Amino acid sequence: ERVQSVLMEDAPWLPTRADSPLEFDPRVLTEKLPSGFTYFVRQNAKPEHRAELRLVVSAGSVLEEDHERGVAHIVEHLAFRKTKKFLRFELVKFLESIGAQFGACQNAYTSFDETVYQLHIPIDQPGLLEKGLQVLEQFAQAVEISDEEVDAERTIVMEEWRQQRNAAGRTSKNYYKELLKGSRYEKRMPMGTRKIIENVTGEVVRNFYKRWYHPERMAIVAVGDFEDVDSVVALIRETFNSPPPTTPAPAKPLLECPSHSDLRLSVVTDEESTSHSVLVDCKRPRLLVQTEGHQRELLVQDLAHRVLNVRLQKIALGKRPPFFDAVSTSMVPVLCVENSTLSVSAKEGGILVALEAVLREVVRLQQHGCSTYELLLCKHDLRADLERQSMEKEQAESSTHADSCAQHFISKEPVCDTAYDVQLSRSIIAGITTDDIITASSMYSLPHNTVLKIFRPSSSRFRRLLPSWLGGRGEAPVEHQTQVMEVLERVERLLKTGGKGDGALEPWTQEEVPELLTNPTPGKVVSSRVLKHDLVGETTELELSNGMRVAIKSTNFLDDDVRFKGVALGGRSELPVEKQAEGRHAVLIADELGVFGLSPQLFVDVTAGKRVSCTPKIGSYNRVVDGDCSPSDLEFLLQMIHLLFTANIVSDPEQLETCLGLLRENAINQDRDPVTAFSRRLIEVNSSGSPHFAPDTVKQVTTVDVDTALAFYKESFSNPSEFCFSFVGTVDAETMVPLVERYLASIPIPQGQSVRTTRTRCKPVMWKFPSKSVVEHMTRPMVQPFGISQVSFPLHASAKDKRDELFWASSVRATIERRLLDKLRFNESSVYNVSVVCDFAPTAPNVDADLIGHMYVLFSCDPSRGAELCYMALAEIAALKEGGLSEEEVTAFVQTERRAHEELLKENDYWVDQLAQAYLSPRYDGDVCATVNDWLAARHRVIDAANPATLRAAMNRLFPDDRHTIVTLSSRSPWRMAFGLMAVTAGLAVAAIAIQRRRAV
Repeated sequence: ERVQSVLMEDAPWLPTRADSPLEFDPRVLTEKLPSGFTYFVRQNAKPEHRAELRLVVSAGSVLEEDHERGVAHIVEHLAFRKTKKFLRFELVKFLESIGAQFGACQNAYTSFDETVYQLHIPIDQPGLLEKGLQVLEQFAQAVEISDEEVDAERTIVMEEWRQQRNAAGRTSKNYYKELLKGSRYEKRMPMGTRKIIENVTGEVVRNFYKRWYHPERMAIVAVGDFEDVDSVVALIRETFNSPPPTTPAPAKPLLECPSHSDLRLSVVTDEESTSHSVLVDCKRPRLLVQTEGHQRELLVQDLAHRVLNVRLQKIALGKRPPFFDAVSTSMVPVLCVENSTLSVSAKEGGILVALEAVLREVVRLQQHGCSTYELLLCKHDLRADLERQSMEKEQAESSTHADSCAQHFISKEPVCDTAYDVQLSRSIIAGITTDDIITASSMYSLPHNTVLKIFRPSSSRFRRLLPSWLGGRGEAPVEHQTQVMEVLERVERLLKTGGKGDGALEPWTQEEVPELLTNPTPGKVVSSRVLKHDLVGETTELELSNGMRVAIKSTNFLDDDVRFKGVALGGRSELPVEKQAEGRHAVLIADELGVFGLSPQLFVDVTAGKRVSCTPKIGSYNRVVDGDCSPSDLEFLLQMIHLLFTANIVSDPEQLETCLGLLRENAINQDRDPVTAFSRRLIEVNSSGSPHFAPDTVKQVTTVDVDTALAFYKESFSNPSEFCFSFVGTVDAETMVPLVERYLASIPIPQGQSVRTTRTRCKPVMWKFPSKSVVEHMTRPMVQPFGISQVSFPLHASAKDKRDELFWASSVRATIERRLLDKLRFNESSVYNVSVVCDFAPTAPNVDADLIGHMYVLFSCDPSRGAELCYMALAEIAALKEGGLSEEEVTAFVQTERRAHEELLKENDYWVDQLAQAYLSPRYDGDVCATVNDWLAARHRVIDAANPATLRAAMNRLFPDDRHTIVTLSSRSPWRMAFGLMAVTAGLAVAAIAIQRRRAV
């Protein structure tokens, strides 16, 4: 009744308005300039003093000729390399000098239909916006494409191409080729072909750029915290004032995807794949949403997906489900096509069973539709999403509006004002009926225009020859078209029954939805105080009668957002080594049984229409409960937290069967993926074989003691006095007090335990960086060769200096990353990207515990150059330690760090993390805000003190010696593997003969 009364507040939409065009957002200024360019300008206040700039080029890989495949993407790369006004990589240095970040996939992308350049720049200083627009103008008209620059950049593009040569990349490529078969798109993947990337000439690239980067095919988008949008428009007119083009833009080829009446089946097996899945795509011409009638079609489709997804989720959460997971959604893969997609993950050997189970639910919806109550629940979910958009319409990120303008230029779908869009959608939703859902479910019109793709692992041919006791695995049956067609024929017969007769499907049964919680006896807030510090602002802290502490910080960043995090010291490090697997999977096992006292299936309905999440976690040294909610669902969230501590979770082997089976399957298949094997070896090398960080083995997951895991989970989330909770966002301390007393202060302390008044001392995990340098070259059989390399070195700081040294380590990391990107990508043209990471996971949160961990440099590269580039990176780091850092590099680092931190200070997630970390900090002495304030002060102190000399000193303090590990991964020849297996087999045969002879004697 409550759901229905809320939904009926809106007057239903009238069908007579179906042809009414959607209203274009009046706050977006747009015009086509005499030069041929189109612009879109909009004022938006978030983030403050920032602007999002876009150059949108209505030209992607689909426009390439056969000899140009991959050239659209190469042009995108070259734009950042050199233009008429920005010499070699000066553009990148300019972006970094103003605090704008440059990185892989951050500043541009190339797709089938468009190429888009993206700049996120500060505009709080004169000239920055003007300079940013000049950069876009250079991209549009002045990219220098010489033969020399093409030759230098092609190796970087090749490295990006290599990164996609894994199982996921091959799966994605096959997916699009099958989906778009028969169209121009089929052979125009944005990444292109290896042959063309390696051999294309500068002339071919120049011709593509001149042909398709035509002003009439380009738009400039500027959205940001502008004081005067008219002045921004004037600046764009001035910057893009070139003479009108003398020739019109070349006509685009006809872009369409041919229809087909039969089902297209593709079974893709990959030796490196680790999971089994099936995708069912029903294609149709894309619906361009330009009228109110189109908007209604879109919303009806959305609700049909929601109804089906709730049912599929409940089945997946049940006992012995036919599939692990299944989702129904709509996708727009290219400009002229959209499809309804069923994505299903299954257990090994269970793909056909999973496929049939999902298709039966589609047929059930087509035959019987849904109940009024089911539809109301889904409407309530959709309305909750719309309500959030409405409440936060003035707080949307500028990037969101900029992307909408970019897509309008490409697809011609109008950019709508949020208030108008929400109001229209609400009125349409009110009139959608269960009959509409049945009509929308026909979007799955098998086999017409249907593409069905099965993805599954395959065993290596050599591995299949081995006996099982040597690790061999037989090949699971490949699903042939005849078997799939048999499934479809059975499903089609069900559809033809019309829901009647023998074997017909019954309507979906909706269970009664219980209330989450009755009425616990409230506890008390025993003390309340307002904490206030310069860098933190105001926070209210409550101490509860059960010993729990609650910090409440009100912000105005978002009107419909509350973030929370509860933390407690003590985690998996307290468990013995032989029980680490139980500790790692304790949360998964409890979640499968229902951590809130209800079955997972019922909980789906209980949370319908609510925007709330609450997730428990157990780390090495702490326990965490975190999530978010709408302010209107805050009471519900507090009920969930109460139940998380108090619910009685009962083990159910049948319910756990699927969960444990998935764990086993993942453990068995993990070594198929070379990158996973590489990561496991890195952990083993850099931790000296620590069992606390090692991934699960097959033996561990097959012998997990469920009772031990469940007991560990219950013990971890039982005593409220160990926990400190932080709430940040649209919350008010005074309003929260009665709710906190009712649901959090009422959590009882377990029998036999008392309020914890002393800080827990955590048991350090086993971890030790190798005492001597290690160099190891891994080889793995690969479907397509690629290489990955990592250089690591130990980090150490004394306990008394931990706070400042953490920030110095972060600063050192950033400067090293910038230097190595400059060296390995911009100078050597050998990598696509470089990541430098500080990992302090082994450091125990004890007052007297030293800061320990390691820093690592990770990159992919030509497999033959892994070790060479690792030593090059080490040499560059050694040079930095000797004093090779320039003032320019430090300035770029400082600007980027300051700009990034300015934006973080306006995020609820940032503040809830700061408060939670402060509660866990060994420096916490009762005033959580003072601890946060000290951290922020230390950060400012380090950034202000950063210069070439201080950063050099920090490097020499944190990693004074030359100890390091180098681990590289490259492809192993299949013939080498074959000969190795032959040798093993021969050796075993000789041994067997010797044993037989000895027995005979």
